[in-house]
Amino acid sequence: MSVPIDAAQLKRLRLRRVISRPQLAQRAGLAYSTLANIETGFTTHARPETVQKLARALRVKPEALVDLEKL
Repeated sequence: MSVPIDAAQLKRLRLRRVISRPQLAQRAGLAYSTLANIETGFTTHARPETVQKLARALRVKPEALVDLEKL
């Protein structure tokens, strides 16, 4: 099962917190390439665990990263 990710929202939240991609990847425990693929929209869906990790690293609820229009 995978969850649609709102790539633009992910990038907005990262920039609002002044965190670089490498920093966010490290904080979330993800490979840089995984984060880059999600944020650029190359990867449009992610495992729920990945969404949880990103949300924790950005200090937001996981729902903030989900693209509700694609559910």
